Amino acid sequence: MSTTKRSPKSATLLAQVCTKVQGFSDMYRRFKRRMSTSSRRTSTLSNYTRHIAQMALYFNSLPTNLEDDQIEDYLYVSQQQQNTA
Repeated sequence: MSTTKRSPKSATLLAQVCTKVQGFSDMYRRFKRRMSTSSRRTSTLSNYTRHIAQMALYFNSLPTNLEDDQIEDYLYVSQQQQNTA
């Protein structure tokens, strides 16, 4: 199996979410395979994974288990935090 180059920060985040959120490892494996078969770049995979991992940690749940309103609320809070930083 080939390895994906990731920054140490994103690798640490991925390891953290895989440990803390049940099922994330399997979801990530499937997501990585789908991104590869869709000819997405490694950087796209890394960026998408980082954001999905942050959301999973925020809710302590797989993003696929969230309601649309929860995702909207998370995106709104994230947007507000970025605008004030």
